[in-house]
Amino acid sequence: MNIMIIGALGVLGSALVEHCVRLGSQVICVDLHNVKDLKQLASNVAAAFIAVPISEIAQTGQTLTAVMKAGSLIASFGSVAEPSSPHLIDFELMKQREITFCHLHFMFRPIVPLRSTIFGQNIAFSFDGKDAEKWKKRLLPIFEPYGPVLHEIDRKQHDQATVIGQLVHMTTAVMVAGLWNKSEADAVNLGVKTGGFPSQSVTRSVLRSMQAPKLLGEILRNHPLTLPTLAILRDAIDQIEKAIEAEDPTYIIQSLETARSSVNEDLRKSIDWTADKLIRLEADLYKANVIFEFPAEMNKPGLLARVLGVFDRLGINKTSTFAHNKPNGGCAIIVGVENIDRRVKIAEQEVRDSVC
Repeated sequence: MNIMIIGALGVLGSALVEHCVRLGSQVICVDLHNVKDLKQLASNVAAAFIAVPISEIAQTGQTLTAVMKAGSLIASFGSVAEPSSPHLIDFELMKQREITFCHLHFMFRPIVPLRSTIFGQNIAFSFDGKDAEKWKKRLLPIFEPYGPVLHEIDRKQHDQATVIGQLVHMTTAVMVAGLWNKSEADAVNLGVKTGGFPSQSVTRSVLRSMQAPKLLGEILRNHPLTLPTLAILRDAIDQIEKAIEAEDPTYIIQSLETARSSVNEDLRKSIDWTADKLIRLEADLYKANVIFEFPAEMNKPGLLARVLGVFDRLGINKTSTFAHNKPNGGCAIIVGVENIDRRVKIAEQEVRDSVC
């Protein structure tokens, strides 16, 4: 497929370039060095992938819409489907020109090589236009073989959904940052270290969000529902404060009960089940364990049995076993034990000598 990637030197753009080239596509890269040639280049491509900052998506889309041929595709990889004004995407003009629009949102930041983060990657997508089905069949196979979790949703629902799936943890990260910045460093580190699940799951989300402060600022500034969301959260904080001052937790209790019941029962049970397993896994990972890393060529049926057989033969009690396939085809095997004693060290060395 003859495609153009705009923002080819960025984090997402460079990952897309590497991935599409590896799959055999003809890729035209556009970035600051040749963006002045965008109109000329875009007039001859079947598809254009937009991987620029959110504030530049609408203008880029307008430029592409004016010159691309009928039957072509414009795909936006922005975190926001419809950035706030004054730069709105002209979806109607795209339809009039018979250009299909696709919104593809990677829910966590990809890296090069892209296939390393497609496995397990949550991708929300939508297609609009006369040739939507045709382009869906052409575009999704670029990612499907690598094991993402695909969510097809209406483009107009995307930004509402990301209030829950995106703005909540981003605004939480900014608020927590304000709290940490006014706290003693020792207290912050002690709290992060000692907090159990679910405290540490929130902390992980916060720390991960803090890795990309510019991206968070970009999303919060351009998301059309940021301000209404902040107003709701501000009201909730006021209600909590009133409940505490009145020494009446009724609002807190009722709010939590109502919110939990709003989640579909099957989904709620699934999340509760996963949380229980993660609590157990987290506890095991913090205990004594031995970790073995294997390359793709050694990741064959029977590998786990061979590793565990060494521990069984030496009479070592295992608290847990976790085998994890990696996106590169290799795997990691974690063997939890009661303590690292002489027998465990012997078993570890034997596995590394005879299996690894």
